[in-house]
Amino acid sequence: MTDPLAAADNVSPTQHNLFKELVASAKGQESGDVIGAAVNLIINVIRQVHDSRRGAERAYDDVMGLGKRLLLEKHYYNDGRRRNIFPHTQRLEAAEVFVNQSRLNGKG
Repeated sequence: MTDPLAAADNVSPTQHNLFKELVASAKGQESGDVIGAAVNLIINVIRQVHDSRRGAERAYDDVMGLGKRLLLEKHYYNDGRRRNIFPHTQRLEAAEVFVNQSRLNGKG
């Protein structure tokens, strides 16, 4: 999976490495579970860093705004269609592939 922040100027190597570790941990999991865990992580970090509701709310809005901007700019065209381009750095894997041998041999 390509890191959407990798091209940004202010991304530290630590942040990029954490992203890679999180992607590895999430591999093979249901999308709803991954989203839930990610939101939980964001909430817990913000809660620990900000001692006031105002600061926490501002930080949460900033994070969600950044996420929305990256999602729309990098993954959707202005007319609303999703970009279906896989960069050369992205590799698609089939979870399981079952092949009927007789079809391969022209017998099925």
